Amino acid sequence: MQCKAFEDVFTCSTLPSGTWIFTGVEQLPPAGKRLADMVWQALTDAGQTVLNRPSLLPSRHGLLDTMRRAGINEFCSYLPDDIDKIRRYPVFVRVAEDHGGNLSGLLADRRELESSLRWQRLIGFKLDELLVIEFCDTANDLGEYRKYSAQCIQGEVSARYLHVDKHWMVKAHGSTFRDEWAYEERNFIRENSDVDEIKKIFDLANVEYGRIDYGLMNGKIQVWEINTNPTIGGAPQRVNITKTPENVRRLQEPGKRIFFERFQSMLESIDSPHEQDVDIALRLPAVEMGTWRKEVAANQRLLRRRKRLLSMSMWPMGKKARSLVKSVMGVARR
Repeated sequence: MQCKAFEDVFTCSTLPSGTWIFTGVEQLPPAGKRLADMVWQALTDAGQTVLNRPSLLPSRHGLLDTMRRAGINEFCSYLPDDIDKIRRYPVFVRVAEDHGGNLSGLLADRRELESSLRWQRLIGFKLDELLVIEFCDTANDLGEYRKYSAQCIQGEVSARYLHVDKHWMVKAHGSTFRDEWAYEERNFIRENSDVDEIKKIFDLANVEYGRIDYGLMNGKIQVWEINTNPTIGGAPQRVNITKTPENVRRLQEPGKRIFFERFQSMLESIDSPHEQDVDIALRLPAVEMGTWRKEVAANQRLLRRRKRLLSMSMWPMGKKARSLVKSVMGVARR
């Protein structure tokens, strides 16, 4: 396997044959997505196995809207310009196309939401980078939230992990890790019981490679996201034990082994035969390449500005100013 950045692929005159998987396309600017689709077409025309057509991959908002319309999700997402359509609160704000979690806490009403959006713009986000999502409460009677995950490769699905936390935005197991969570995770991976429903969701989303994160509400799947560029992690023997407590690592290892054995098999099933070893010509339009470079430069300037603002806010005076401005703007603290 080889990883190739889009900026490297776009400048190639020929591409090697093999199985190609397009990942992280949703984070490209518009011209980048169009160029990626041209690369997909060139590879497909050359008879290559290619997963994830860029022009068909949904944005996060597109995915959640599709899941809602299909009767799968019980909650909605909204673009910032459409907040007058919100059906119920609380909601939260996040970056539309990254996987870093929530930018805001749970916002109780429109006033809090508008204050939060103004704050995000002040610290460097553009409105079209943001997404507003209705809170979907999947907590059990103990106040525990569960995030289930499964990996799909061209129609084959394997349960990936199960994370449990007391906080509603579940990114990993909570700090009060309990042994029974590891056994629950192992059973979830071994049984792979949601596989048929997950396959249908990937088909509906037009995603051939990726990892879905979801919750269960009254036994019904609620889709959080499909990440086409998920962290794979290392096999059990390569786990970073400095970050994972020994007792947790030991308990999770059997489940990890089950997944990685399946994952290996799934990758092998899409491998291309060696006799197809040819070079594929690629010629992308100069005008579109120029547009893409301008978009990349603009995004880099925006990121540098955001980093400067973040760095300033970490200074002692910056922290005081940040708290004062948030107080004046009425930004909710949750």
